[in-house]
Parts: sequence; C-alpha cells; structure tokens
Amino acid sequence: MSCATEVSSVVKSGNSSALTDQMLALIAVDRKDSDRPGRSGVIPSPARSAGDGAVHSAVNAAQWRAGCAHLTAKQGCALEALLKVDSQSQESPFAQLCRATGRASRKNLKALIERHQWLQNLPDPTAALQALPDSKVLQWANEAKRLKAGELREYIRPRRHALPLAVIRQGRGQVLDDRARAPGG
Repeated sequence: MSCATEVSSVVKSGNSSALTDQMLALIAVDRKDSDRPGRSGVIPSPARSAGDGAVHSAVNAAQWRAGCAHLTAKQGCALEALLKVDSQSQESPFAQLCRATGRASRKNLKALIERHQWLQNLPDPTAALQALPDSKVLQWANEAKRLKAGELREYIRPRRHALPLAVIRQGRGQVLDDRARAPGG
C-alpha cells in the first residue's frame, strides 16, 4: 500500500491522533529506505523525501479540517473578523492577538486583565484543538504569528481558522501565566 493510500484511509476516518501516528510511522519507514552511508556505518538521512512532504501535507490538512469541524458558524465568523484590517488604525485584531502582552508588572496588570477578558470573548479553541499534541498547537501558533492578516486570508478556510485558534490558546495560557507572575495579580 502506498503512503498516499494509507494516509487517505486514515484521513477519511477523521481520527487526527491516528493520523499523526500514521504520519510518523510512514516517515520512519521512508527514512529507513533512504538511509545513506556515512563515515562510520549507516546514518539516517536528515533530508525529507518527496513522500514525507505529501504525507505531512495530508496530515496537516486533515487536522485543520478536524479542528474546524468543532466550530459553529458564529465562531467561524468571529475568526474571520479577526482578519479584517481597521481603516483608521491600519491594524487587524489578528495583529493585536499576535502581539506580546508586555512584562508582568504591577503597572501592566490592568492591560493583562483587559487582554484576558478580550481573549475570553474570542472563540474557544479547546474542543477544536484537544486532539492535537501541544507541540503541534505551538507550531501552528508560531506559524500564525509570522503572518499578516492579509496573508492568512489567502489560506484555505480550515487552515485560516486553525492557526488563529492556536494563537488564542497560546495567548490565553500566556496571559494567565503573566497575571500570576504580576505583583498584586
């Protein structure tokens, strides 16, 4: 059975954790086949094969779709609204979401509380991201933070929604940590 066929069968099942396990197993098999001789024996090749990229893309697409399946239409609209650029400030709510909160200090405590309240009003990422490992959510959050709202708007809808959800989840955790560290928080 080819990598693509195996991934397709797991993607159709909708089980994202099985999909991640399947991807890791396929990559391990593929790398075993592409070992190259080194100075002292056989060293696994660090380069990704073309098959790895196809499997990785299929897994990510399935994970984005699985996460978006948990969103209501209202939550989807709220995520889309994050990507609209305000004509006055020339900034989107997504840019505000990606911005660092600042130092945890007594002076910054009010800003931390306001940010926490704002984050609580955004779509809850818990159900959409619960099947994913924390490392994948962190990867998506880091990817999203490198993008501008206009760039993210060009992505397919499942990815366009999954990346901001990861930033929201990371932001909620960060603001709670910062509030706990702030004097008087």
